Amino acid sequence: MIKKIIITCLTLFMLSGCSITDEKPQIGDESEESEEIMDDINKSTFEHLYDLNDKYILENVYVIHMSDLKSNDEILLAVSLQGILAQNKASVYIINSGDASIYWLDSLNITYHTIDNVWDLLDMYIDEIPMSYVLYELNTESVNVATTLSGVERLLMVTVKIEDEAINHGLTLTRDVRDRDTRWVIENFKNSINFNAVATQPINNLANRDFIISQKGLILTHIQNDLEGYEDLIPDDTPMLGWGVDEVSDVEYLSTQGITTIASDHAWNISFLSQVKPTTFKQLKDDSIPQDLNKHFVSFIMTDGDNIQWLLGNDHFFDEKRYGNENRGDVPMGWTIAPLMYTLAPSALNAYYEHATLNDEMIGGPSGIGYINPDVYPSDALLINAKRTNDYYEALDLDYMTIIGSQNNFYNHTEVLDVYAQQS
Repeated sequence: MIKKIIITCLTLFMLSGCSITDEKPQIGDESEESEEIMDDINKSTFEHLYDLNDKYILENVYVIHMSDLKSNDEILLAVSLQGILAQNKASVYIINSGDASIYWLDSLNITYHTIDNVWDLLDMYIDEIPMSYVLYELNTESVNVATTLSGVERLLMVTVKIEDEAINHGLTLTRDVRDRDTRWVIENFKNSINFNAVATQPINNLANRDFIISQKGLILTHIQNDLEGYEDLIPDDTPMLGWGVDEVSDVEYLSTQGITTIASDHAWNISFLSQVKPTTFKQLKDDSIPQDLNKHFVSFIMTDGDNIQWLLGNDHFFDEKRYGNENRGDVPMGWTIAPLMYTLAPSALNAYYEHATLNDEMIGGPSGIGYINPDVYPSDALLINAKRTNDYYEALDLDYMTIIGSQNNFYNHTEVLDVYAQQS
């Protein structure tokens, strides 16, 4: 339930105080009430968005290290294989030395096998996927076109550089999209694309693709240009994974279209982590602090927690300047998180709760379930957003939400705040 709303037009730092303790929250309390909350989320507020098939079974897992992939061409071949397999069952996990991926994998306590060659990995699944490929060119818009078609048509992503090797391993060419752009793929495949799963990604960024492939979704290159004339294809309050060119203008534009931004352009393995069953999330809370109207209280919040790759990376959970600081817990501190991680990477988010002290409080990042400017969000989409936000806050035991408005007088938009307040 949303209990308090924190508003800002630019930045934010405030939170209620807590006393100090070394206790850990009780994770895994499978109460009937908690099960009902999770069922409500999995079956209603997000069922129409992402097809996770309620599998939650991770077995026969194969892990490949990024360092064993000889080129970006091989990396995207592995990513496309990972995403295609995850349409049925997550089987492949890619270790990236630049993030905490090995930690999140080991924390699952599952058996996995390591393989050091992408072609050997491909050969293992020769009977499970169509042995077909889409030809594209790195660092061109065709990489995003190929990513979309990899999911929609279950095609492995291949460049000219590795095409001969692909053919030697039994792959056959289905499409050549080297001269195609994003608007072409929307126009020609709009009846096959899952517009509930949308992302935007720079053409030179290899991450944030496996999940969209697993969902048969769409990768955009130039947000506003690509969507012009196609805005109605995307349902109200759809999360846009990734990140655009300009934060202010892109978030503003997407907000006017009823689309919420989920910063995740450097996130890996979401197709895998999203198939981990969510647990019960419970925060330690001390409500015994008395009010003193004769004092001013100053509280501190670590912002930018709505950034999924930041929560998954080494530079937050393990960083001595942030959540990994050995003195964390000595003073009251609020930590913004991305509520959508309940669906996209619940086991990783759970680690933040497990290591929290009574002086650490998790807070929903802006603005609710995702980054929007609610004062320009269409009213119908805002109602959906507020309901989803409330459901996720219930599941994550969050009491505080942060909101970023697009206008200097956002504080006066009580009609917008009322939509959220009605959920409390």
